[in-house]
Amino acid sequence: MAILPNKFLSLRECSFDSMDETYLPNAKSYNRATAKKVFAQLFDLDLVTVRFDMATAFELVSWLIDNAAGTHGTFQVQNPFNSVLPPLETNAINTRTSISQHAKSVPAENFTSMITGALKPGTFFNFGNHPKVYMVTNSPNANASGQSTINFTPGVYQDVPAGTPINFGANCLFQVSSKADVQSLTASVSSGRRTPITIPVRERGN
Repeated sequence: MAILPNKFLSLRECSFDSMDETYLPNAKSYNRATAKKVFAQLFDLDLVTVRFDMATAFELVSWLIDNAAGTHGTFQVQNPFNSVLPPLETNAINTRTSISQHAKSVPAENFTSMITGALKPGTFFNFGNHPKVYMVTNSPNANASGQSTINFTPGVYQDVPAGTPINFGANCLFQVSSKADVQSLTASVSSGRRTPITIPVRERGN
């Protein structure tokens, strides 16, 4: 799956919305009034780049046209919030025990010994066995053996085995599709003109 190149992640602004969608599993459509309510949480991201020169702006739009395919294509975006909420932990951590679907905490290991506040509340991460992105809700402190527990939301979408990597910081990838059927660019004929590009995407991690 294509990953949005990092050179296009020079951002002036990034924001997210957390959405809950009611759906009827294994059905072609749903009715909010009558469907059995199963709540699926998704993140919507709006990424606004710095002012790119026209050559870079055209390159980005051509990449989006090629990979977004309107709203039908799926691609990945590196966690755009890593620079504003960087984790203190630098080790590659993993699950210490398995957890079951709907769990909202996970025993983890391989933290730096005795680290305090290894991850900050609000940190995005995902598990190595499925692409859904989750958000940390506590500030885990590790013991001398490098073990701690991470609390998170929403509840995990599927079972996660012991030893599964926990990807956070720059290693957390959002699997997304475009929220816009149209990818467009207004180009100025003025020499040296620069323009920002807005990239609205919706998580497709479930």
